[in-house]
Amino acid sequence: MRLFLVTHNHDKLREYKAIFEPEISIEHLDYEYDEIQADDQRKIAETGAKHCAEHFKKPVVVDDSGIFINALHGFPGPYTSYSWKTLGPKGLIKLLEGKADRSACYQVSLGYCEPG
Repeated sequence: MRLFLVTHNHDKLREYKAIFEPEISIEHLDYEYDEIQADDQRKIAETGAKHCAEHFKKPVVVDDSGIFINALHGFPGPYTSYSWKTLGPKGLIKLLEGKADRSACYQVSLGYCEPG
């Protein structure tokens, strides 16, 4: 089986190849598309996969990932990249001042779609 991973991130490509190959061949598609803005990470991955499958006419995988900080009620979540660019690590740490629980989780949502 062959899947096409849509990403700009070459580290992510290496990770997917390490996980899936040799059973599933992972090919790279470097393509920029407009992601929907949503609180639901799964919806972002699903919508991106549908768009890319129709664009390339191939079975594709896209992912959306984020850091969910418990003390901030899951923020930044699907807005991690934007928060990192605008607030930076110091800004995110500042939001945690006075918070006892600084635990967080990293979540990845995969979207898979075939054309049609």
